[in-house]
Amino acid sequence: MGGIFANARTGTTTIGGNTHVYINGGSVTGNVMGGGLTGSISGGANVTVTGGVISGSVYGAGQGGSILAGSSVCLTGGLVKGDVYAGGKAGSIQGDTSVTITGNTATLYNGNSWGSISGGGSGGTVEGNSTVRIQNLSSGTTAYGFDKYAGNISGGTNVSGDRSLVLDHVTVDSLLASLSDFTHISAVNQTRTSLDSLGGALTVTIEAGSSLILNGTSDLTTLILGEHASLTLQGLTADAVVVDITGTTNYTLSLTEIPASLDNIKFLNDGVLYDAAMSMDLQANSAMLFAQVPEPGSAALALAGLAPLLWRRRRKMSH
Repeated sequence: MGGIFANARTGTTTIGGNTHVYINGGSVTGNVMGGGLTGSISGGANVTVTGGVISGSVYGAGQGGSILAGSSVCLTGGLVKGDVYAGGKAGSIQGDTSVTITGNTATLYNGNSWGSISGGGSGGTVEGNSTVRIQNLSSGTTAYGFDKYAGNISGGTNVSGDRSLVLDHVTVDSLLASLSDFTHISAVNQTRTSLDSLGGALTVTIEAGSSLILNGTSDLTTLILGEHASLTLQGLTADAVVVDITGTTNYTLSLTEIPASLDNIKFLNDGVLYDAAMSMDLQANSAMLFAQVPEPGSAALALAGLAPLLWRRRRKMSH
């Protein structure tokens, strides 16, 4: 534990500044906690694991008390047989929480089942935002690394603010984890993967050069596409989706099932909403979507560069 373990004179005893716990080898038969059993930490609580075997779980915060400036976990190696929480088992956390999993070396596996990752805690409260970041993850480098991870990744049920999942240079064919309790999902830094669900996410951002395949997109309400971003939506059932392409000239947005109507999909560019248009491939039962630009003479000039290949196809089809 990085915080007070025992013998605090009162529940208001405070550790000044931040706490840091580092594990880079050996064996821990219980849990690892950045916080403590009681008292307060005036700064943040932090845990970094680069190696070793942890039989229990890893918590950025503690089993009680208060963390006054957020908590975090960074996992780059080692074997964790329990779960990983950015927050704690109880108590309160003021500020934001984060958990970062880097590379294929770290493993969450107890021999029978995969562990979970949470931006919150197993108990207590988080009075800020949470972020779960999976980065530099590739396929086929370890037998039980995160390339084959199939546990649960959660934004945290006890988090009062936004709950974000960031896929940072994730290049696995399919991230098998079950997602839950997210409000935002971002694919950044040349990420190329697929997700079986959004885990409740309302906003999905595909930054420049990244691509994502989404299965089961009932909770999607806002989609933000960057330059040369690619997104495939499988089984879109959302009531209404706004696709923000502000500042983007080349993108790929496709549906694997041709919808009966595009009325529930709108494109946003520089504050103006446009209807969606579609180019269909009936044999493949798929469709490419793009902004329905008005005819020349109105606001069309402002969107002249949008998805140029698809726009040219539409003009050919309309004459």
